[in-house]
Amino acid sequence: MGGTENKNILSLLKLEHQPMKLFDYLERLQRLHFLIKRKQTGTPQGLASKLCLRTSQLYNVIEELKRNGAPITYCRIRKTFFYSVPFEINIQCEFKVLAEEEKQINTGGLFFSKNFFLPILLESGF
Repeated sequence: MGGTENKNILSLLKLEHQPMKLFDYLERLQRLHFLIKRKQTGTPQGLASKLCLRTSQLYNVIEELKRNGAPITYCRIRKTFFYSVPFEINIQCEFKVLAEEEKQINTGGLFFSKNFFLPILLESGF
């Protein structure tokens, strides 16, 4: 997904104005994918309820996913959303304390003291 698509999906997942809830929404997207992949979503109303969304918001999320290549279909007989061809959504986020050697690699070997930006911020009036 590109920048515009990311903004759209984040907005649809009610994240645009609540950045502190990023992980809640990523988890919601993973749960949606899990249920669709296993053909266990239930009705649109039931799925929206499971995801704490309004039905209209759910349809907006599904349409946005479709625009980004997700082959999502709904079966009225089985009352479930499913992927018409195998499809994956991979969401990963890793947190880790870096060792000194890794800090050098990740910053290109440059080190900044904690107060490096302080004079710049003070001069700018920030």
